[in-house]
Amino acid sequence: MTKNLGSDAPEGVEVRYFLNGYARVEGGKITVNGREVLKTDDILIPGKHNIENYCGVICALDGIVDDAVFEKVAKTFGGVEHRIELVRRLNGVSYYNSSIDSSPTRSAAALNSFKNKVIVICGGYDKKIPFEPLADVLLRKAKTVVLTGATAQKIKDALINHKDYTVDAIKIIEKPDFKDAVMAAHNEAKEGDTVLLSPACASFDAFPNFEVRGNTFKEIIKNL
Repeated sequence: MTKNLGSDAPEGVEVRYFLNGYARVEGGKITVNGREVLKTDDILIPGKHNIENYCGVICALDGIVDDAVFEKVAKTFGGVEHRIELVRRLNGVSYYNSSIDSSPTRSAAALNSFKNKVIVICGGYDKKIPFEPLADVLLRKAKTVVLTGATAQKIKDALINHKDYTVDAIKIIEKPDFKDAVMAAHNEAKEGDTVLLSPACASFDAFPNFEVRGNTFKEIIKNL
């Protein structure tokens, strides 16, 4: 159980009460019951919700588990497999596998987990779901989108017909073959970039399930 103090919290500080104390997020640090426990940058899995999850867990285990354990977990836990899963960091580029994102809403949530714009691989089996809402998020959260699979053209159409689309707003790359799409995303990435597999579609046009798709992505990335 948590309570967000909202307007009662000092400016720039997020305060949350838990059953076993309180947590504050300020200046890139998590303090629990008045002491600093963890830097938010130490948390491998992205997203504000994951910072909140750490706050709750640390509060619940305060006095039971040593603070060093929380730091070790934060620095080594790359997430649940296929769900914004950190695959590796190579030459300053972070590669994430979120193959479970088999709908536009799942991909929107994954994209919103990152602070900076990402290079994202989208496309797959056509479930006849509109892509206009996804285009809105892509224009805000992606610097490059690599399109592949059966829905590539539909996602492209949704992007270029969006009211905020310009050729400078987002780079669109089309690669029908999945491996070619992954390599195109890799070749686009520079130090400090993030490459995210978040298809927004099911896998059945090219793979038996999202697990095989995600494992194929991971194999390609690990062999770079």
